[in-house]
Amino acid sequence: TDLRFTMLPRDDRAIQRESLAELLKQEGYLVTAVEDGQAALDLLKEADFDIVLADIKMPRLTGMELLEEIKRENIDCEVIMITGFGEIRDAVEATKLGAYNFIEKGEGMDEELKLTIMHAVEKLQLRRENKRLRTALDDRSKFYQLIGHSVVVG
Repeated sequence: TDLRFTMLPRDDRAIQRESLAELLKQEGYLVTAVEDGQAALDLLKEADFDIVLADIKMPRLTGMELLEEIKRENIDCEVIMITGFGEIRDAVEATKLGAYNFIEKGEGMDEELKLTIMHAVEKLQLRRENKRLRTALDDRSKFYQLIGHSVVVG
């Protein structure tokens, strides 16, 4: 089955959020943009998304808090943190907590973001395929330990 390459770009400034969403749509991604971290978490609990773009600084729920909730709820997606100047320490901490990577705002961000998303999607596909194969293997191996004896009654 095809993966849904969906992004949740967030930024506290609507113009930046919408321009980022437009950039990703032009790359062929299905994009849902929300206004804050809590709206993102609510949406993630309702539907499957593959990639989450979270700004470190967001209203109602920060990027770090969103990441923590995604991990706590065991939501299957990759999280890419977007950080402003001076927030690199937070972004590194987010990576330690399980974010896929972080992108710094500014010159060259669009190209770096496209490449990072491509790699995150590849990682997600590999993880899901690995999980699917392990499940199939576990299902098959359950019958290998089956020992039986039958008596024909006639």
